[in-house]
Amino acid sequence: MAADNIIHDNDSDFISVNNETCTHTIGLKQKVLLSIDIIFFIIGFFGNGSIIYLTARHKGLRNITNLMINNLAVGDMLVVIINISFNIFVYLLKSAQQFLCQFCKSLSFILFLSQGVSVLTLTALSMDRVTAVVYPLHKKKYARRISVWSVTLIWTTSVAISCPIYALFNDSCWFADDSSYTAYILCIVLLLFVLPSVVMMICYGLTAKELLHKKASLKTDSRAGRKQQKQRSRLALTVLILTIIFILCSSLFYTWLVVLRFAPENAFVNNEFIKEAKNVLLKLNSVVNPVIIYLMSSTYRKYLMKSSKTIYCRVTTTIREPSNQLALNYVNHDF
Repeated sequence: MAADNIIHDNDSDFISVNNETCTHTIGLKQKVLLSIDIIFFIIGFFGNGSIIYLTARHKGLRNITNLMINNLAVGDMLVVIINISFNIFVYLLKSAQQFLCQFCKSLSFILFLSQGVSVLTLTALSMDRVTAVVYPLHKKKYARRISVWSVTLIWTTSVAISCPIYALFNDSCWFADDSSYTAYILCIVLLLFVLPSVVMMICYGLTAKELLHKKASLKTDSRAGRKQQKQRSRLALTVLILTIIFILCSSLFYTWLVVLRFAPENAFVNNEFIKEAKNVLLKLNSVVNPVIIYLMSSTYRKYLMKSSKTIYCRVTTTIREPSNQLALNYVNHDF
């Protein structure tokens, strides 16, 4: 991704950011990557955009869990609109190279901001599932307050984690000294990958234990209780899948960052396939989330179909009205 390419000036063989020059060539590999980015942009834009639209449009989707999913979509949309789209411009337009040189800090800031929003939202969702299953009455009592504070804390923390880039990066869009480099990279890996992954796995372990061994608390002897358990299990499974995808897609990127810092000459860091794979996987994480949500959630599919029919009716009505008016004018002209 564009912001990812500027994390290190040796990270890409077709974009080099330094104080003197930016070089740009397009080969077969870049054409393939460009095609992937275009596909990612289309799927990510309409997928995340539709989730944001549905949550804003329908009150039935405005509960704490769906608001968190909407927040996840907003974070993913940042990657799609800014990072992926800019990467496409860099591939296509030579003039975009100069923009890359001037705004590489801002692009890196957005990269880590979106990563922070995504991982912290997934962490909040995993904690929400534990609360919903283990302490359902407690969750219902404080749901509104929890949702507001959770979203606020997620964005505040993500901004705080990303802001040091402006102070630590020099004009070459790289760290001014090795000590700040080491401290910040370890902080990023710890706060945006290691700790959230551990918390999420613990939460899902507790959730699975509760769903499997404490079914009585869900009143499974009744039809309503069985339906409630099925809904909670399916939602917990959905968030678990999103979490696993995040870990799989992000692990290569954060591993690469750590190895780059402590063993920059390692073959793993300099392998061309690894360089491109970590970029593609990081972007894939923001694109696949809405796809998983629609596949797993009948509620989102229902509202999507409902909104699609409404939009279709409005479009067809708008098209027919001028035609009807022309026909009426023709009849009146004959008379």
